[in-house]
Amino acid sequence: MRLLAKELRRFALRPVARWVAAGTFVYVVTVVLLAAFTGDGRPLSRTVADGDLAGYALVPVLLACVAGALLATGPNGGTRALLTVEPRRDRVYWIRAAAAVAAVLPAVAVAYLLIAAGLWGVTVVAGPPDDPGTTADEAGLLRQLAWSGARVLALAVCAAVAGSAVGAAVGRWWAAVPLVVLVPVGVEAVLAALDAEPWSPLAHARAWAAGPTGADAGAGGPVGSWWASGLLLLTAAAVVTMLGMLTFRRRELR
Repeated sequence: MRLLAKELRRFALRPVARWVAAGTFVYVVTVVLLAAFTGDGRPLSRTVADGDLAGYALVPVLLACVAGALLATGPNGGTRALLTVEPRRDRVYWIRAAAAVAAVLPAVAVAYLLIAAGLWGVTVVAGPPDDPGTTADEAGLLRQLAWSGARVLALAVCAAVAGSAVGAAVGRWWAAVPLVVLVPVGVEAVLAALDAEPWSPLAHARAWAAGPTGADAGAGGPVGSWWASGLLLLTAAAVVTMLGMLTFRRRELR
């Protein structure tokens, strides 16, 4: 726990952590403003049921992956002595992965809640005054929000662990950050050109985040069921994590 706390303090003091937090806040504000000016007046319950709210939260999840890479590539701080005294690199690796998860989960949760609150406020102000989606079945709406938020947080955990794996393997933030951002974008571009959406990680992330009540749930969506998408993403994160750990074991400490 002491080393974990040191990793978190070290990351919090880095200016790049504040830039990631600022980027998340700007994105949340942008989503709410766009909904206010271009929205169709749908109630929040319909936005949650269609999976759109969870879709909005995918950008904070990507930023969680970036934050994980940044945390694993910064100065070694409290873990350097552990590395130089005895070969416990696996322990260091998992400490950094745990620190990445602990650092990003509160931020993603707050971003999700702010987006939900902002969209609800837009609906109350701009939606029909007798819209049952904003006045009735509050327990059902809260249940939908809780399950959708839980799926988003689970996705953020996988993203943070995978990002820290890339950072630990590469060892330099200027190499790790482009990898965790540009590689998924490149993969999506190639799959789109090949018309291979069922293999798209982003499509699977959307399906998992939307859950069983998503807009495509009835037809199974282009990538199949939401739980299968979750298993696929979990497997991919586990593979990236294992590769990152194996590379970190053999890489010289710089």
